[in-house]
Amino acid sequence: MDDIKTIVCDVIQQNAAEFDRISQSIWSNPELAFNEFHAHGLLTEFLEVSGFNVEKSFKLPTAFSATYKSKNASEGPNVAILCEYDALPGIGHACGHNLIAEVGIAAGLAVKEAMIVAQENTLEGTVCTCTELYNRN
Repeated sequence: MDDIKTIVCDVIQQNAAEFDRISQSIWSNPELAFNEFHAHGLLTEFLEVSGFNVEKSFKLPTAFSATYKSKNASEGPNVAILCEYDALPGIGHACGHNLIAEVGIAAGLAVKEAMIVAQENTLEGTVCTCTELYNRN
């Protein structure tokens, strides 16, 4: 278990500058709900490069689902990590959604790396980093 903890800490540390760059870019380019095209592009590009199977425009043009499945995913748990990245009218990202997006992709990457290492110890399953979806009505 210590090996997994070390790998998770290492992957977070190794990607810290990129997480911060993404967060700051989302902060500097606030987009209201259903118009987060810049943030959508940043997040999905990072997750694709990080080895996730990314479905862009998942149910909504600015939503996504990024999944990593272990070899025997049907035998393990499913973990969902939700990201928010929309700004609020008049206050931008004072709500901190840029930070929620940053932590979401960091957590998704950390769980993925833990699953890769732990497969030798039978940790199987699926991790999905995705946007929140809610009814527009």
